Amino acid sequence: MPPKKHNTRGRSSQAATSSSTGVRSTAAIFANPDERVDDAIIDGSTQPAASDVPVSDEIDDPSSYSFPLNYIYKVQDFLNDNLDLCKFVQLLVVLYISEVIYLTYGEQFWENYAIIGFNLLGLSLALILGYQAQLKKHLANPEQFVRPELPEFNHIYSVFIPLTISFLLKSEFLLVNLALNNFIIDSLHPIPKFISAVIFFQVYNENEDITIFRMFQITFMHYMLQYVITLANSGNDDTSTYVSDEVIDEDDTINLELVEKNDDKKYRSGTSTTLNKAEIQLLCLMVTNLLFGLKEADNFNLPLIILQKLIISLIVSLMLIYPLFKAYENWRSKIFGVFIIVTFAGLFTFVTNYLLAPILSNSNAIVWLWEFIAESEERVQILSAWGILLLVSIPAVFINSNRLSLNSRRKVWHYVILVMIAYPSLPRQPIFTIISLLGSIVVFITMEIVRYNKFTILGEWLYEQLVIFQDFKDLKGPLNLSYIFLIIGVTIPIVFDYCIKRELTCKSFIGIIGLGIGDSFASVIGKHFGTLKWKGSSKSVQGTASFIFFSMVGFYFVDKYILTQHVHNWENLFVCCILGGVLEGVSNLNDNFLIPSVMYISLQALDNI
Repeated sequence: MPPKKHNTRGRSSQAATSSSTGVRSTAAIFANPDERVDDAIIDGSTQPAASDVPVSDEIDDPSSYSFPLNYIYKVQDFLNDNLDLCKFVQLLVVLYISEVIYLTYGEQFWENYAIIGFNLLGLSLALILGYQAQLKKHLANPEQFVRPELPEFNHIYSVFIPLTISFLLKSEFLLVNLALNNFIIDSLHPIPKFISAVIFFQVYNENEDITIFRMFQITFMHYMLQYVITLANSGNDDTSTYVSDEVIDEDDTINLELVEKNDDKKYRSGTSTTLNKAEIQLLCLMVTNLLFGLKEADNFNLPLIILQKLIISLIVSLMLIYPLFKAYENWRSKIFGVFIIVTFAGLFTFVTNYLLAPILSNSNAIVWLWEFIAESEERVQILSAWGILLLVSIPAVFINSNRLSLNSRRKVWHYVILVMIAYPSLPRQPIFTIISLLGSIVVFITMEIVRYNKFTILGEWLYEQLVIFQDFKDLKGPLNLSYIFLIIGVTIPIVFDYCIKRELTCKSFIGIIGLGIGDSFASVIGKHFGTLKWKGSSKSVQGTASFIFFSMVGFYFVDKYILTQHVHNWENLFVCCILGGVLEGVSNLNDNFLIPSVMYISLQALDNI
């Protein structure tokens, strides 16, 4: 098989002449001509003119050099082919935050450096060696083995975000999250992933509260979640849908290779995947930490305990009605479908009451919620205001959907949630607000399950109606998760700040401001005035600047009128907004999850430096 010619900058036959030194690669400048694997012998007295040197593919082949230059060239070629400006900027952001965390929590880092270092080194080697092994098989037999894909760049976040949050919050799940990093290695069979995760945990575990049996449960739950979400995430012809011309015209991120144009000039999508592998890993880690990482309930983490029990109830109820659902797929009886819905509602209510009874003083969960709301007139007023706002805004958006652009229809919900949560809900009734947000996540997950399966008339109606809010990121695969990620992104900083850190600070408003103000203005201004694009991205520099400016404006109003002069270091807040704005412009991970998480991590680290 002839050697492959690499498109390497500055490495050519003319690199041997002094006149071309300016265009040589760094490694080629120091190359010894005698190390070249060719028949030409070049010395100072007999060196031919540059124009007389024959051009050879082998000169461009990294393997034509001896160690260590062959590896230097391979690394250079890899970076040239795979590292663009957007990825480079994201690496700088991650490295900057990592440095701040090290400067802030240096002592804590050195207590765990061996565990973290060994885990990251082993993970990197497994990814590299796995890719090289698959590549060798492909090169040896390209007809039988397809060319492997590189590990997703976004896996940096699926490792970085859980690791840093566990580190900052001093979570006992730091070791657990490190062990579960093995599940991003695609080339590894699930059984070795499972075994290696448990062994790694057992070797370094010093926490008596998490036994090896507990780790078996955690790892098994993580694997099952990953399997189910991956299965649901895989689109096919049955999940295909039409992509409107509006989506194609307005969405700059659209990948036309994933869109099939039919004879009637309509576009069909939905056969790809909605979530990338890094997003699936992050979701699975979030759920496993929620299900296994909480201790006894108190006045601060009660909303998380309630969410934990609701998620367990949802999983149990879905498992129990699954045989009925498979039967419904064959019969398609409307009456039977209604029976399944009633059965699911009964099971979910029963399991929820059973799980929450010890926590709510043996009170029925529905009765407890009613009394919790009714005991405060302010909660009743807030709930009434939310109901009025939703009763007005939802029909208004649907009625005027033809007059609103796709971007406006999507971003209007950012503003709605900003109005609902910012004041007086969060600062005056934090527990009630958090319970409402977390409860809505369970409701939306249930709605998505019904919509995804087009279950009964309700599912078919949701499938048709929600299309007007979907951009190509939603339409390319079968899942519609943008609104769920929006609620999660708003809630994450509030949960970390209030439920775990047990205080309400400006960090609690990061999700509300970053998504409700920063991201919304960045999108609107970027669409209308975004002439200067980030290289390799559809996002604009003007949009990034808007994100930073309007986020700072939002924090100013929160500090002045809601928290009353709580911010002590505006420089840290400004850096936090810069990092969030830059990532909004250069990353392709879900903004609703990435921006609040990274902004919270960076501000938490900067404020403690």
